[in-house]
Amino acid sequence: MSRIDQMTERQLAEIGEAAAYEAATIFARCGAGDDFCHQTGLVFGGTNRIKLTPLGWVADESYCTERFLRQFKALHPLHKELAATKAQLKDWEEAEGNEQCPHCGRYTIHV
Repeated sequence: MSRIDQMTERQLAEIGEAAAYEAATIFARCGAGDDFCHQTGLVFGGTNRIKLTPLGWVADESYCTERFLRQFKALHPLHKELAATKAQLKDWEEAEGNEQCPHCGRYTIHV
């Protein structure tokens, strides 16, 4: 049994509410409060999109306006660091000997 199974529905709902509130706050601080909405899971936004990851909030640069990204990066200086980490991970995943799953695109890492 995992620890999450010991949490009540209310506790899980509170976590979701806290994430949604923080996302709405980020949109407001980036001057895009009217663009806030819920997409799926921990992805928020309409024109501009942010996602809560285990490493923190990350902006999906393919969806975001330049103005939103500028504001987001000013508020979240780790964004550049996270992007670099994602690029490094991709390089590591694609290293010789690692196989990509044809169905999901994830890599089997051989260590």
